[in-house]
Amino acid sequence: MAKTPQARFVDARDKILTTAKGQEAAMYAPLHTLFVEVLGYPSKDVDIDIAGKRGRPDLTVFAPGAVDNAKVSWIVLEAKDAHGVCLKEGRRATLFAEKSKYITADTAWFVMVDPTTIVARPADKGENAASDIVLDLASLTYDEFLDRFAALKAEVAGVPQRLARFREGDLSLIDTDALSGSGDTLAESIARNAFYDGLEDTTRQLQAATLSALTAIRAKRNDLKTEVDAFSEQFHGHVFKPYPVSVEGHPKGREETIEHGRAVHTLNRTLAANPALSRLTLSALPAFAERTGIDPDKEADKLDRFFATETANLILARILLIRFLEGHSFFDLTTPDGTQMRRYLCNGGVAAFQGMRDYFDAHYTRLLEDAYRQGAQVYAAAFRETEHDWVLDLSDDTLSRTIEWAMFRFARFDFTTIRGDILTGIYDRFLDPAQRKALGEYYSPPSIARYMLDRLDLAPEDTILDPACGSGTFLIERYQQAVGEDADRGLATYSDACAVIERTAGNDLNPFSAVLTQIQLLFHLLSFGPQVRSEGFPAIRIAERANSLVPTSLRDQSTTRWGDIDVPGYSAVVGNPPYLRPERGQPLDDAAQAHFEQPITVGGITHDGISTGRDAYNLFIYRALHDWLEPAAGSSAGDEEGAPESRPGKLAFIIPLGFCAAEKSADLRRLFAPGGRWTITEIVDMELIWRHVFDARVLPMILFAEARPPKETDTVCVRHADDTSVIPSTAGRKTRPSFDLSISPETHIAYADLFTPEGRIATRTTAERAPIISKLRSLSPLSEAAKQYWTRRKGGFQAVDIQPTGIGEAQWTAGRMISDGVARRGTGSENNPDGVDIYKGENIRTAGLVGAPVFRGLDAENLSTPSFWREGLRELLSSRVWCLPILEQIPVAAPLDPKTQAVTNTATVFVPRPDLEKFPFDLLLTSRLYGWVTLLSLRASYQDMLRSHLYPSLIGSLPWSEDVAAVEDDLEALRAPFLDACRARFEAGRELERQAAALALVPLKKAFKANAAKSDKLVASAAFDDGEPALVALQPEDPDDPLTVTFSENGHALAMPNELLAKRLRLGLALAQAKGSEITKGTLPEIPVPEDASAETALSELLARLDPIAVESEVQARVDEIDQVVGLALGLTVDEIAFIEADMREDPFLSRVRPRYPYFTPAQRGRRTSLEQSSRYG
Repeated sequence: MAKTPQARFVDARDKILTTAKGQEAAMYAPLHTLFVEVLGYPSKDVDIDIAGKRGRPDLTVFAPGAVDNAKVSWIVLEAKDAHGVCLKEGRRATLFAEKSKYITADTAWFVMVDPTTIVARPADKGENAASDIVLDLASLTYDEFLDRFAALKAEVAGVPQRLARFREGDLSLIDTDALSGSGDTLAESIARNAFYDGLEDTTRQLQAATLSALTAIRAKRNDLKTEVDAFSEQFHGHVFKPYPVSVEGHPKGREETIEHGRAVHTLNRTLAANPALSRLTLSALPAFAERTGIDPDKEADKLDRFFATETANLILARILLIRFLEGHSFFDLTTPDGTQMRRYLCNGGVAAFQGMRDYFDAHYTRLLEDAYRQGAQVYAAAFRETEHDWVLDLSDDTLSRTIEWAMFRFARFDFTTIRGDILTGIYDRFLDPAQRKALGEYYSPPSIARYMLDRLDLAPEDTILDPACGSGTFLIERYQQAVGEDADRGLATYSDACAVIERTAGNDLNPFSAVLTQIQLLFHLLSFGPQVRSEGFPAIRIAERANSLVPTSLRDQSTTRWGDIDVPGYSAVVGNPPYLRPERGQPLDDAAQAHFEQPITVGGITHDGISTGRDAYNLFIYRALHDWLEPAAGSSAGDEEGAPESRPGKLAFIIPLGFCAAEKSADLRRLFAPGGRWTITEIVDMELIWRHVFDARVLPMILFAEARPPKETDTVCVRHADDTSVIPSTAGRKTRPSFDLSISPETHIAYADLFTPEGRIATRTTAERAPIISKLRSLSPLSEAAKQYWTRRKGGFQAVDIQPTGIGEAQWTAGRMISDGVARRGTGSENNPDGVDIYKGENIRTAGLVGAPVFRGLDAENLSTPSFWREGLRELLSSRVWCLPILEQIPVAAPLDPKTQAVTNTATVFVPRPDLEKFPFDLLLTSRLYGWVTLLSLRASYQDMLRSHLYPSLIGSLPWSEDVAAVEDDLEALRAPFLDACRARFEAGRELERQAAALALVPLKKAFKANAAKSDKLVASAAFDDGEPALVALQPEDPDDPLTVTFSENGHALAMPNELLAKRLRLGLALAQAKGSEITKGTLPEIPVPEDASAETALSELLARLDPIAVESEVQARVDEIDQVVGLALGLTVDEIAFIEADMREDPFLSRVRPRYPYFTPAQRGRRTSLEQSSRYG
């Protein structure tokens, strides 16, 4: 006979009462019974020890959410096996403070249990224990439990219950949660987390609902577009007028005009039947497609997705602004009886709207429209009609319910308690990173923006411009810096705030971003509620849709808002200008091009302009320093030291690190070089932390400059940001980290030392490195060791290796045999008996090629680009030439037999002089000296993983001395010891692998299934998202997060659900590291890990006994010997060689170098071995 609920209650209560110390897990099952069998929750909605959004409560009880089929974390429970923990109020406070992190935006109750007491606390009460429901388990009866826990029963649980109260006008749901100023720090923390969770969840739901609504009317949109397209074709194009909706063509001739009249009448009647659909189809979507560069025909799904996302984001931004306005009483009515509160998006606006919903079947978009209209009376710019307002005329049930849910979500918060620090980074929670990335818009972390502003050392009265302001991060941080933080402390007046706003300006091509910037600035101003209501808002100087790169001085600048902003004299120009954006890629007209390209004379010195065929950020830098910033008076290059000088305008931009080396930035860099127009004052190199900064594969830097010429006495501050400056988010949300760049290592170098002889900027030069770099760069170039040859094309191609003399001598062109390899573009056949095997750069390692060729027996002479294998040149090749990969960290060379082998243009071919045919160039480049000088002074591009393009010209510029040729025998003598050491390291790894194969190791997925809960997931870090394999380099355990196992310098990591799995994964990764393995996201589940405790012990002992990494010391000793021979031949001192060796070992940047040694990859440096497989070439 089945037990009654009363009997099940008694059994569960008694099991809890008898829980022994150390047996906390034994409480979970009876607690599960209480919620299922007594309080009425479905068993599937009560999870035990399952990780949630904010951690892993002992029990989580789910209830219905606002959206169909959604479940929310309604009750979270923490159990403790120690008796009396929950009985005493002080100990409850400690437990609640520690575990309140589990509370989400929808959590209603936090339950605490020990073997003597069960306590339920409303989740939003923070430190206040007055509302606690405290039950003594020993005396607790079934009826008392049901009565005291009535508010926790399943029948009253869930969002729909609260939504019903919300619709009915229940004021107890409004403005209840303070985010600051309440004195209850814990309650404020819970409220803030709920606010942020609400932003994330609401954004996601609104975006999905808006896309669904837009997709649902796609057929109607397509039909209307087809009808208009047919009309346009018949009448030579058309013009659409949105108010009132109408279309007109361009008829020709009398008969066509008559026919046009009839067609216009018919078509306009169709348009008028649904004006909102007409404006959406014929105006809003086409305008959005043009602005974003999306092809509306080929990328219709993408267009809908992006358009719906921006529409949803604008809805949410405006909902938040209206809630601010409501909270600060902007809509309240003054009556003879006093002030009457009036709300639109919470009670009573929502309650009043229910009659229209019931009688007219009205949707919440109608209520939004009314609220927008009222909001526009307060600040029109934030509510003026945009292309995204199509949604207001839409009758979509799902969207309407989602809007209601959004309004409900934010009704609980007291918006008068929201301060500037709460709003910092709100954009990160607001907008889809994938969409920002696809549009080339990179979110600027507020902490980095603030660092930039602080370093500019601006005065309160200084003016500032962000010409590509996005959502306004820099302008908001400037407001906070200049006045906002003081305002939060009661130390600034409203007039102070208005003055800062009036000195702040911005523009963005994207009207949504411009509106969002204004809205966010309004958020901050609303802390001065009474003054704003009486005095009104200041004019916020934000323009939209204007192309900042086109000077308005070339046109009538009085006609646009941007015209009032696009003026000289700003104290600072800041921002994160676009790098490559399709909507900004439209060619400039002739006048605008001339503005950038024409020479200009300053202080008697004429400077060239820059080409407009460059990435956009170059043009933004030029406009900032040439047009917008206040130039320093009396600061031309010829001025005497100490001459009076005004304060020059300052620039601070986040730009790609490629600016320092890319050829497309060379003309702009010349304007910063000694003797140039402008001065670089600081650079922050963020190459090592690029994965943390943006949601994209972009290596960023910060450029600080002043609008004045450089002086001989100038120095430049260079910061090298590393992991110490990255502050991970502790909020439990998928938010980006913050940064403290001020603690990054910095160096100050002489201005001239910042620039290489080629005019590149060397960000990693230091005062200690500069003399050695200068010494090496003053040597002859390696190109002098390459074979010289002469070619002529007149009368057919000819090549010789003896200098021609006599008649026709001038027709010959001299060159050195350094070039990239062959290229095959649909020509050349394989398996030719006279052909050669073709390898790629990825096959190259020191002293030899590895892996299979990409082509076998290819007829190289008939390739589209045969390089040195073309007829006439092939005959000049020596019996051994050298090949070097182009995309690599440092130079590495392998010998090549040109009679049977060749390389593609992913590698450089180096043909030595006849007297150097036996010289070991592979060992020469194995010296750390060459990697050191390459990374510090020769990089021509910036790729991830410290790589750059080592083009033939760069290889030719490596340092060389004829004294090096004299040590040929000494170098060659080191070959065998070096190769033997590398082989020994490889064999040690194979032996480890052989013995490990006998252990009880299983794939991680099997161990995970056996030792994790069914709901646990194997979640990899975002570092895996780029698809690149990661060489295993196990990182030290983080004591604050021991369950996250990080195994690369770039943040590749797995979060384990428990300590046992974390330990076994660490052991498995230690084995993988010793073997030199690489891991991708797809191979993560296959990592071999110990199956049980005995296998753990056996693997630990094996790794201690056979550690291949320890054998690497012998390899490094052999490289030390190579360094000595090469360094002395290049003219370095013993101390200078030692300095370079130590630098390569200890510097956070240089120590990540991963040379391609024979047989293996150094564990601390690594290399992507999978690229050597022939399958890569499929």
